[in-house]
Amino acid sequence: MDRIAELERLLARGELALAACLVEGAGTSAGAEGPLLQARLALAMNELAKTRSLLDLALDRAPKHAYGHLLLGLLHETQGRSDAALLEFQQATRFDLTLLPAWFNQARLLLSRGRTVEAAAAFERAAALDPDNVTVLAAWAHALAKLGQAKRAANVYLRCIEQNVASPFFIVDLAEQLALASEGRLADELLGAGSQRLPSEGLFESKRAALALTRGDLAGAVGHAREAVRRQPECVDFLVGLAVVETARLRLDEARAAAEKALRLAPSSWKALHQLGLVSEVAGHRARAIAFYRRAVEQAPFERAPRNNLAALLLETGSAHDLREAIGLLERLSGTGPLAVAWSHLEAGRERLARAVAGRAARLGVLGEAVAVPGGPRGAATS
Repeated sequence: MDRIAELERLLARGELALAACLVEGAGTSAGAEGPLLQARLALAMNELAKTRSLLDLALDRAPKHAYGHLLLGLLHETQGRSDAALLEFQQATRFDLTLLPAWFNQARLLLSRGRTVEAAAAFERAAALDPDNVTVLAAWAHALAKLGQAKRAANVYLRCIEQNVASPFFIVDLAEQLALASEGRLADELLGAGSQRLPSEGLFESKRAALALTRGDLAGAVGHAREAVRRQPECVDFLVGLAVVETARLRLDEARAAAEKALRLAPSSWKALHQLGLVSEVAGHRARAIAFYRRAVEQAPFERAPRNNLAALLLETGSAHDLREAIGLLERLSGTGPLAVAWSHLEAGRERLARAVAGRAARLGVLGEAVAVPGGPRGAATS
């Protein structure tokens, strides 16, 4: 297998001329190695008919040659026969348990078919053969995450981050899974490792701020939120995230400044508009809050948070016109149900009952979840 391993190294580096010299030097021995080397080079050069004839010759000489079955699997996949490819990869691992590419390719195809449990097991076998192979480790971590095994996935992916390989969005998704699984410490460790490896990326710090906020650590939240903005000062989502945290701390001037900067950068940002509405509401400026919420709803008609907050304020104004608008807003979010009762009361002139039913619908959460903000009963959009 030494010449086969050397050929794979040359091909991985794109050194086709040296690979051709190696294959030529191997000659055409009576065994399987010569035709296998030639087949591998032919496959790399996309000479598929030649590849097949050479593989037939090699496997006729050595029917249980694992590398031959691996190459046949790769040929099948190149020609769009993925079912046949999977069978050949599985055959290769039966003949040689140490052939890492066969385990990896088998796992890859299993994952593409939704056979995630089997795929994760095959990735694990591949990782055991080369514990520092970040391609294998990352694929294994993704499979574990698909299975909902967030803690195992994170521990595997931390090994990738240690080798300076990191996908920011995967780290954040995995951290969210960990948080939902009450693994907040590991989530923060994962995000912190990503943050160290990618010091210009603010996404990790923004997510750390959100996690700190959910556990009531306002000092930690503001530190991470500010760091996210420091790294990417013109990221609208990070500025809104900072405004959310500052609102939670009741630092309304700081919150307003961050949200206003976000709005200057993106005048149509419903998140910035909604956050300015929250800041205004917490500060007691109800008319200004309603105006911001209206603008947020105009920009994002189907977002729950601005509709919910606008409707809630309109319910409190005492105006029959505002009551009608509030019920309409609530109905578009939650459908009929309790709002149908509110409409019937309103149409019958029972305004007090209509207001009570609509208010109860909002309080019962028919409009979806929201993050509590001190000083206000409703939610904040977070990045």
